[in-house]
Amino acid sequence: METQTQPQQPSLTTVFPTNHANVWPILSDMWSFFAGNAGNISVLSVNSTKDVIPDLKLAEKVGAKITVCVPTDERVEYMNDVKIVLKERSKSTILSKDESFPVISKCWVLSNRVSIVKGIPGAFNGSAEIVLKERDLSGNTADLSGNTADLSGNTADLSGNLPKVIVPLVDVFSLTEDNYFDIIKIDFPGQERSILSGLLEAGMRSSLILVFWSKSPNKDKQTRAAAATLQNHGYTLLSVVDGKYLYHYNDKPFYNLCDWETPSMKNPMVEKIIDFTTKTLERRFAASLEVKQTTESQPQETSESVKSV
Repeated sequence: METQTQPQQPSLTTVFPTNHANVWPILSDMWSFFAGNAGNISVLSVNSTKDVIPDLKLAEKVGAKITVCVPTDERVEYMNDVKIVLKERSKSTILSKDESFPVISKCWVLSNRVSIVKGIPGAFNGSAEIVLKERDLSGNTADLSGNTADLSGNTADLSGNLPKVIVPLVDVFSLTEDNYFDIIKIDFPGQERSILSGLLEAGMRSSLILVFWSKSPNKDKQTRAAAATLQNHGYTLLSVVDGKYLYHYNDKPFYNLCDWETPSMKNPMVEKIIDFTTKTLERRFAASLEVKQTTESQPQETSESVKSV
């Protein structure tokens, strides 16, 4: 007897960019996910690193326009050079200025679809003094195995002299004419928690969020709280690659299901879960009992009746 094999289902997620050390998780079929809107998609990248190739490749996937928020004038200057390379392509006279420029010149992103902003997007305008941390872009960033005491993602300057800069805070809705970003990517070691908090407070609910967690959500209390808050606001975790997480917004924020005004010594979310589970089990038990009673009420065939037949 031949065994029939079930066709293998295609994977929901994959990684990008190909042939690049700094890979990120992403949906396998972005065109289908954004069906009907490809070309009108907007991406917001908050990036303190010098690796903009994943940002451009993300925009390239769906023909998106992209806004890149960077923390310093140095990064702004670098991004201006990136736009020149995107415009002039292989004929650019500054290709040799940076090792990434030859690769960037082959990205299918129009220079006029790239916007550069100095600052961190959030719920309001202002400024903040932050510490700039670097990370190893090869992918060996966050230790999620728990085999070492260092869970920082190797972002700390071991000399103890971490650079501090004053960075503008920018109202995220001032960065888009559509009052919405379809995709948000955050690669800002050490500041990802506050950036996400600001975006959620502003009311931004993008379809996809890609974020590099400097520390493991399972091992660092502050990161765990930030990751939990993100998921309780209606996001589900789809994939994890080298400390980079891909979330999808399902429009089912758990916070909205709970009562936050009734005084109680119990956690409203825990009580909601218990109540939901209890009612579900009660319904299943009642249904099972009804089936059992129906079966028992039916006349049983005796052996004699079978013989007479």
